[in-house]
Amino acid sequence: MGILMVASRRFILLMTLFLVFESCGDPKASRDFLPRIYLFGMDSVSFEGKSECYLSYLDEDEDDLRIDKQRIMAKYRGGMSAGFPKHSMTIKLRKAHALAGLKNDRDWILNASYIDKSFMRHKLAFDLFNSFSTDNEAPATAYVEVYMDSNYYGLYVLMERMDASALAVDKQDSTSFIFKGPPIFLRPALLLDSLNLIPFDNQYQKSPRIAERNMHSHLTRARDFIARSSNEEFSSEPGGIQDLFDIKNIIDWHLLLLVTNSEDGLAKNYYVYKKNEGTGIRIAPWDYDHTFGRDGDNEPSWESFIDCHGNFMLKRLLALNPNNYRESLKRRYIELKERGILTSEYINGMIQENYRIIEPCLDRNAAAWPMDAALYYDSLNTTRELELIKKWTVKHMRLVDELMLAN
Repeated sequence: MGILMVASRRFILLMTLFLVFESCGDPKASRDFLPRIYLFGMDSVSFEGKSECYLSYLDEDEDDLRIDKQRIMAKYRGGMSAGFPKHSMTIKLRKAHALAGLKNDRDWILNASYIDKSFMRHKLAFDLFNSFSTDNEAPATAYVEVYMDSNYYGLYVLMERMDASALAVDKQDSTSFIFKGPPIFLRPALLLDSLNLIPFDNQYQKSPRIAERNMHSHLTRARDFIARSSNEEFSSEPGGIQDLFDIKNIIDWHLLLLVTNSEDGLAKNYYVYKKNEGTGIRIAPWDYDHTFGRDGDNEPSWESFIDCHGNFMLKRLLALNPNNYRESLKRRYIELKERGILTSEYINGMIQENYRIIEPCLDRNAAAWPMDAALYYDSLNTTRELELIKKWTVKHMRLVDELMLAN
């Protein structure tokens, strides 16, 4: 009887998916469709804690379901983006699965990319950072389409969750940690005591669990050293900033900020992590939708160029030049440019490849989420938005060249 019930439930689900496919065009007639995630029972899901629901998953390379109504936990997520009608989500699978060709995992982010009509500002930034070096860590991403109770819900960017596994953090090492967006790069006049306000405040600390080991003192030490150490202490060898942070990683992050024009990324929108006792503190980028020609209010930003002095650590690195930081930054830029990565041609090629992947889905998403809605600064569609990004990239990379290759 149990086998018959499972078979019956599977048949009903397959028929439901068949009808959905029929309404959107037959995917088997053309393989131009993305992996699809079907969420069921989302009525109880909220922005608070995770709630139980169900997920099915259809891979673009298979004719059969890869996941058949697995019980999962899910919640809506977002700060400012929580006010957008199309919600991002955190999902936790009961069993790990390699969704959309990414690595096998249980924890995933479904990024709605509502305000980003290109659907690729996050992806471009993360892919760029990862392409600089195999030592860099930024979320792996892929495109999926999401359905809720078999109703089309839109195009999403599936993102790897920045946890101990993704960041290769040794959870057994007593010095390792992960913090999300802590305010450690503020100039002294703006320093906050928020890191130590509440012993069990988990606003920033993500690993280890704060109830198991409170690591705020490690971050407070880093914050105070950046802001309050003397020039000699900051620049000293050993014992200076280059012993506290992984400077190679910081240089790559510095370049990513410049190339993407991520003003939001100077003092937030990153993970701060330490792998183990033998490594310095590192940065992993996060939340880069206000980049590539758009400001935080979604207004086009053709003329702006970020001032990295707004990050007090970068300001001191540039001013004091410990261990020839400025020269190392320039050499790294030239190296990545000669490798063909930090060029407008390369970045625009990435844009074109992403567009090739998502183009078959754009009309469906626009029908569900019109691109002339009130929350947008303008009524550009995705194709026009990508034209803007490409033109901006050509212009902006000239500015980066002028800054980095001067003298």
